[in-house]
Amino acid sequence: MAGPSRGETQLTNVETTKNENQKNETTGKETAAKSGQTGDKQESTGLSKAQINVVKTMIYITVCFTLCWMPMYLVTLVTLSVSQFTASLHMLILNDTQ
Repeated sequence: MAGPSRGETQLTNVETTKNENQKNETTGKETAAKSGQTGDKQESTGLSKAQINVVKTMIYITVCFTLCWMPMYLVTLVTLSVSQFTASLHMLILNDTQ
């Protein structure tokens, strides 16, 4: 029994598989670089129809949200501003009378 043990054989097989995978990845990158492709990146800088539709939809939703909620916020802002103004006015009047 002078040969390698079973555990050593399995480790050697794993190392060989890893080396083959690394070679395949390197070969794939070299092929992509030679053909001018960079993987997930697109060469064109223009927007697709789907991207344009997404942007239009986001703008539409933002405008609708603003139009729906703006009246409530304006009323709240005016109410708080008026109440603070009247409170400070009352404080001035009270300080002047003393």
